[in-house]
Amino acid sequence: MEISQIETEVLSLPVEQRACLVHRLLLSLDEPTEVEFDRLWGVESARRAVEFDLGNFQATPGDKVAAKVKGHDSGATKSSMGFHQVRID
Repeated sequence: MEISQIETEVLSLPVEQRACLVHRLLLSLDEPTEVEFDRLWGVESARRAVEFDLGNFQATPGDKVAAKVKGHDSGATKSSMGFHQVRID
C-alpha cells in the first residue's frame, strides 16, 4: 500500500480515531532499535550479575519461574523503554 493511500484513509477517519492513531505512532518512535535493545539488555544483565554476586537476591530455577508465569496472569506491563516487565511474587 502506498503512503498516499494510507494518508487518504487515515484522514477520512473520525478525529478520535486519528488522535488515537497519532498517539500510537508517536509511542512507536520511543521504542529502542534492536541494537539499542541489545545494548540496554547487556547493561541490565551485567547489573543483575553484580547484584547476584553480592548476594542481594537469590536465583530462582528457570523451570519454577516458567511454571509460575504459565499458571498465572503474569501482569506483564510495558515500560517506557519498550521492555516487558513481569512481576513474579
